[in-house]
Amino acid sequence: VAIQRKILEPLIEALTKAGLKPLRFEPGTSAAARLVSLKAGESVLIVEINRKGAYVVLVQQTKIIFTTVVTYTQEDTSETYLTNIVQTITEISQYYKNKGLLTEVTTSVLLSGELATNEWASALSQRLTYPVKILQISAVSPAFNKAYIAAVGKIGPPEDADSINLLPPAIQRRYDQERADAFYSSLLLRSGTVLLLYVLSSVAMYVGIMRERQRFETNIEKLTLSTKVQGSEMQKLLSLNANAANVVT
Repeated sequence: VAIQRKILEPLIEALTKAGLKPLRFEPGTSAAARLVSLKAGESVLIVEINRKGAYVVLVQQTKIIFTTVVTYTQEDTSETYLTNIVQTITEISQYYKNKGLLTEVTTSVLLSGELATNEWASALSQRLTYPVKILQISAVSPAFNKAYIAAVGKIGPPEDADSINLLPPAIQRRYDQERADAFYSSLLLRSGTVLLLYVLSSVAMYVGIMRERQRFETNIEKLTLSTKVQGSEMQKLLSLNANAANVVT
């Protein structure tokens, strides 16, 4: 997602002066879309409700179809705020239903943000035809859903020359080195595993051959001994026959 440079520069300057090193910037709608995992044909309306305003994001699978802001001023009451959110959701859903991109059966509403409470979910459920739930991730409070998904996102170098890398050079080099180390460690582990399996299979074959050889030699020894015994018995029989012949004569 493209962000204007004049918007980023003041943020980078403020964060740098505060002693922080910005690694990346991501629009809230992009982070919100990564909070859900949808199947083909499913749609979800993520409603980020905060004390200073809200926004609604229509997501289908991994694509952001539409996003808009719902303002909240000091003059507005909670009822007005709720009505504006309901109206926004209704207008978005109706528009995309008319375009054939959204159906009530496969669409739901998920609440996130500071005011994502059971009271707000109940109030919206009474005014909408879609199921309304609070977007809960693990043990993270709904107020910090976007912060959580941004924090667990992978940090990598720019995909192309036109991308802006906000990662400091020293950290980038360290990150690249760690990725290279992880790759070679994985390669070494896999190679070692293959070599170990090869050695084990060779040892198993050698042991099998040696056992077969020992069994074969044992059989030969038994056969040789049996042959010698039979030869001795034959000589005795021939000697008895000769003696019997002498007696007869």
